Amino acid sequence: MKRRPKFSWRELRALLRDLGALVATPDGRQMIAEQLEASIRRSKLGGVMLDRVRLMYDYFRDPDEPWKPKVLIGAALLYLVIPSDLIPDWFALVGFADDFAAIAFVFSQTRDVLTNYEERRQRRTPAAQEAI
Repeated sequence: MKRRPKFSWRELRALLRDLGALVATPDGRQMIAEQLEASIRRSKLGGVMLDRVRLMYDYFRDPDEPWKPKVLIGAALLYLVIPSDLIPDWFALVGFADDFAAIAFVFSQTRDVLTNYEERRQRRTPAAQEAI
């Protein structure tokens, strides 16, 4: 009998907290920068979820934004990148469910910050947006 992968919100929050510590290091930020696009392609993110990940990544990279929300956002992005998460990505159909849950959870926790950021970003000039 096959064992079903386990998932719990408590484990997800604990893993995101641990990843937040890694995000604070240059190695963690480099992992996100180098591997996020490939992880997005593998997960077949699309629609609203892809828009959220891109917004989160833009916020994470913006040097003018405060660091505290970036830690949680970076942890979610890093969760997409790491291969050994709560439900390994190679499990058919459910392997990316925990990745989507991590993004949804962090987005819900930072919704106001990200919404305000998106509004400010839309008001910027096109030249300022390209600098980010």
